[in-house]
Amino acid sequence: MTTLRAAFHFYSRHIEYLMILSFSILLPLLFIQVGVSNYVYRVYQGTPFTFFGDISNSFFMFFILVLAQIPFIRYVWGDLEGEERKLRSAYLTFFERGLSIYGFGILYVIATMLGSVLFIAPGLIVLVFFFLTPYVSVIKDKPASKSWREAVRWGKQKFFPLLGIVLLISVVDWLLGFVTMVGISMVTKNYGAILGSQLLVSLLCFPFLVIYMTLHFQKWLEDSAGL
Repeated sequence: MTTLRAAFHFYSRHIEYLMILSFSILLPLLFIQVGVSNYVYRVYQGTPFTFFGDISNSFFMFFILVLAQIPFIRYVWGDLEGEERKLRSAYLTFFERGLSIYGFGILYVIATMLGSVLFIAPGLIVLVFFFLTPYVSVIKDKPASKSWREAVRWGKQKFFPLLGIVLLISVVDWLLGFVTMVGISMVTKNYGAILGSQLLVSLLCFPFLVIYMTLHFQKWLEDSAGL
C-alpha cells in the first residue's frame, strides 16, 4: 500500500477522533490567527505599513502549522504502536511537548521568514532542515531542544523528498483555500461565510496532511533501522 493510500485509509478509519482534535485544538489556534491578523490589518490600514498585516498573517499561519501538528502526530503514532487510548495521549502530548515546541516554533518561523526575505534558498533550507523537529520530538518523546539535531540530519538526508512533500502540502492547502473562497464568494459576499468555509476546509484537510507526513517519516525510520 502506497503512503498516500495508507494515509487515506487511516483518515477514513479515524475521522471522528481526528475531527475532535481539529475542533478542540486547531480551531482555537486558527481563531487566534484570524483575530491577530485582522487587528494588525486594521491598525496599519491606510498607512504605508499595511504589509505588517501580511507578515503577521504569514507568521501565525506558519507557527500554527508547527504547533498544531503535535496531537495529530501523537495520535497517528499511537495507532501505529497499537496504543488503545490514543486520543488521551494526543492531548497529553500537546500540553507536555507544546511548550518546548512553542519556543522552537517561534525561532523556526522567524529564521525561515528572514531567510526567505533575504534570499529564497536560505529560507527553504531552514524550512526543510528543521521541519521534522516536531515529529522527532513527539515520536522519540524528547523536547525540541534535544530533537532538532536529529531533524537536521533527516533534513539533509531526505532534503529533496522533504522539500517535495512540503511544497505539495503548501500547494494543496493554498489551492483548496483558494477554490473554496472563490466558490463561496460566487454565492455570497458575506465575510463570515467565506471565513467559515475556509476554516472548515483547514479543519478537514490539516489532519490528513499530518498523517501523510507521519507515515512517510515512519517509513524512513523503518528503512533506516533495516540498514
